[in-house]
Amino acid sequence: MDNDQETKTEEQQINWKSIWKWVVISFVLILMIGIFYINYDDSESQSSKNQDSNNKSEYTIEQQMAMIDAGAYIKKDDIKVKRFRYLLNTLHQSTGYEREKIADMVAQTRHIIRDKYGREVSLIHIMETACKSETVLSKTVKLEEFLAVYAAFAGQ
Repeated sequence: MDNDQETKTEEQQINWKSIWKWVVISFVLILMIGIFYINYDDSESQSSKNQDSNNKSEYTIEQQMAMIDAGAYIKKDDIKVKRFRYLLNTLHQSTGYEREKIADMVAQTRHIIRDKYGREVSLIHIMETACKSETVLSKTVKLEEFLAVYAAFAGQ
């Protein structure tokens, strides 16, 4: 009889240990999911704030790119702004990426070429080259892959 009670007591302890183990694991998982959602919500609200501030800019994306290339103020009706607009629209239509994302990727490519290889290249030259590439226009190669290869070759 004592043996049966000891066996039951040991089984009950094992069950309690197992139950507590699952309670702790569940608590940790819920805590991690909560932290993830809090961070996700913060990034979403920050993203929407950035979009709002970007929408309030008095310069268009193509005008900003032209001014970066020229290093000076350029009017909205300047021929360079029109060329950037055409190139952005062409890449947007062929890749499906937003014009802002394309501009960011091209600017980042220029930044990498300048910082890593010490070479100057214009934004318009990068975009012209991308628009001439059949692989980008036909979607055989993603724009970011093309820009990575462009940066590597521009550095040589």
